[in-house]
Amino acid sequence: MLRSDLPKFKQNNRNEGSPDENAAVVHGSIAYYGTYVLDGATLKMHVDASTFPNWTGTDQARTVHQNGDQLVWENAAASGGGGKLKQVYDRVK
Repeated sequence: MLRSDLPKFKQNNRNEGSPDENAAVVHGSIAYYGTYVLDGATLKMHVDASTFPNWTGTDQARTVHQNGDQLVWENAAASGGGGKLKQVYDRVK
């Protein structure tokens, strides 16, 4: 997942990012993979690996529900701190 407003790097090489460019990526994105089970409105995920290493090997839970043409995904303890995070996905028609 990533922010839609991530700035492009000055160099066309991700290994040559400036400290500010690298910080923008860390603050504006997260990737992880693993397995999941949907149990009612709770999405239970086991994270095999993550760009936020603290999540690697952990179990994460999210609340999900559908509201018309929207899927609402809520995380009570976001990895960036600051409490609850809510994402809303609109169905493409």
